[in-house]
Parts: sequence; C-alpha cells; structure tokens
Amino acid sequence: MKRYNMMVAKPYFDKQSNQNKTKWVKIGTAIEMAGQDGKMKIFGDIDSTPTGAWWDGGYQLFEQDTQQQGQNQQQQQGYGQQQQQGYNNQQQR
Repeated sequence: MKRYNMMVAKPYFDKQSNQNKTKWVKIGTAIEMAGQDGKMKIFGDIDSTPTGAWWDGGYQLFEQDTQQQGQNQQQQQGYGQQQQQGYNNQQQR
C-alpha cells in the first residue's frame, strides 16, 4: 500500500531574491490500495481546501517516504487509543 501527500502549489513573490516562487501546501493524504474488484484505486482524505483566488482547483500527489509513513501510522494509532480511553472513561461513570 502506498501513501501520498495531497499538495497544492501556492505562488508567492520573494522580496529578498526579487523572484516569483512556489510554496507547496499539504491539503490531505491519499492511499493506493486494491479495491474489491482487485484493481488498484486511490482513496483521498482532504483535510483543508484552499479558498484563495490563486488556487485553480488542481492538486498533485507526492509519494510519502517510509519514515513519514511510520510517523503517520503512529499518530493515527495514538488518536484511536485516545478515543478508546475516552469511551472507557465514560462507561465507568
């Protein structure tokens, strides 16, 4: 399974270098996995949507490196454990 960062290119002007540059903004994540029919599919999860006039509606996917994938999995597992602990505390009351 491959994981991707969903990114948009935001142009800006750098006063120090007097040049137009691009800042990459992460708007979500996507995973590539086999669907029920066995074909590879990409599923995305958008965290934020740019609203500026600079955004043309497009985004690009960049494959995450293995170190970043491990950090994301740890964060997701930690969140699930927090949710479970909160549920357990409510049940005890």
